[in-house]
Amino acid sequence: MASNEFDPSEHPRNTDGTFKETGKNQPGALPMPDMNQVNINEDFAKRGRERMSFLDQTLIKKAQDEYDQRALAPGEDCYRIDNGLYVSAKEFEQLPEIDRNRYIAWGNMDLYDDADELKEAWNDQDAIRDLAANSVEDDDANVYYTEAEVTYADDLSYTPEFDDKIGYDFNDGANEALAHHPDIDMEEGPNGYGRIVSKTNKERTANLGREGDGYRLIYQGPNAPEAKDFNDDPTAYRQAFANARDAMAAGIRWVEEGRA
Repeated sequence: MASNEFDPSEHPRNTDGTFKETGKNQPGALPMPDMNQVNINEDFAKRGRERMSFLDQTLIKKAQDEYDQRALAPGEDCYRIDNGLYVSAKEFEQLPEIDRNRYIAWGNMDLYDDADELKEAWNDQDAIRDLAANSVEDDDANVYYTEAEVTYADDLSYTPEFDDKIGYDFNDGANEALAHHPDIDMEEGPNGYGRIVSKTNKERTANLGREGDGYRLIYQGPNAPEAKDFNDDPTAYRQAFANARDAMAAGIRWVEEGRA
């Protein structure tokens, strides 16, 4: 980080989320000018952009770190931020409330057409909260509270291309199993199977492949149990997802913990 950039990790916060050195008289204050001092829209746009750029960079870093750690499970409560990434509700809500609402409103409104409205509400807790709430109702909103859509399986070194007769993508089930397991990868195995491996535990692996309309998991390593099939009612939409999720989860559990 450049020496002139503000690193929030180096600055203690008050219990309400504001930074101690800025004082509580500036709600949710970051090291930026008081927006009440801005007299024209050009200055507001410039200074507002600087503040929102800082928040954007902070949230993008949090979102990227969470994705790398597979910290979000599919469907988990989160916020979609301005560049299309997802950040957990827990992380987003660590920002002071006024800056959360500023960021939401800023991300969903037109920088110049709505500058007067944004400027008027900028330092008013209630007004900026209402503005943010109204902005997420727009069909074109970019920033809003939602459920996480994650694609961890897409980032595996190898993903088997299973021919699913009901059109259900194996990756959807695998995405849920991969959540909270950042060290798990999949390599190409024999006969079209994928080999589940751990970056930190090399002793055990598991080969996962198609078996009929379900999946077969072949455990490998010391004291490996017999292969297991996951094919409960594979014609049902939700069960096909559960079979994929459970097969992947069982492979991960074996590789990481040695439990079938």
